[in-house]
Amino acid sequence: MTNKQLITTIFALILLIGFSGIAGAGDWKTADTDGFHLEWMVDGENLNVKVSTETEGWVAVGFNPSKKMKDANIIIGFVENGTVTIEDHFGNSQISHRSDIALGGSDDVSNKAGTEVNGVTELSFTIPMDSGEQDDRALMEGETYKVIFASNRKDKITAKHNRRSSTMITL
Repeated sequence: MTNKQLITTIFALILLIGFSGIAGAGDWKTADTDGFHLEWMVDGENLNVKVSTETEGWVAVGFNPSKKMKDANIIIGFVENGTVTIEDHFGNSQISHRSDIALGGSDDVSNKAGTEVNGVTELSFTIPMDSGEQDDRALMEGETYKVIFASNRKDKITAKHNRRSSTMITL
């Protein structure tokens, strides 16, 4: 391979990688409400999510409730001493939720990660658009859904929220 061919090949690869990154970066959508920040991106059959708020405790986001918390697919977690804990929950009534595992389902959350920096907790994760579980309501790209948020100052998932909010998003 000549130097000219090598340079042309490297330039083509740089362009390909650069344009791939730009296309992917544009797929993220955002919403802000009452101090909660949400980012999401549909990736085929999965929904990639980042949620953050000012707290040194837990933060939760719930998708598609029927009333208050009922029927929502709730993802709740916290970061303590650098260790990330994220659980998959279901809104089993208007005012309560339980882990999918406790309800006989499975934890469908993957790519679990999180940070706690300067009093802000951010969780990132991936959930299936349709887990196939009886309790999880399927989500569809292009549809609009209610999203609920909650947080607490404590790293204890069973502690009742001291802040909450909601918004509408289109996947």
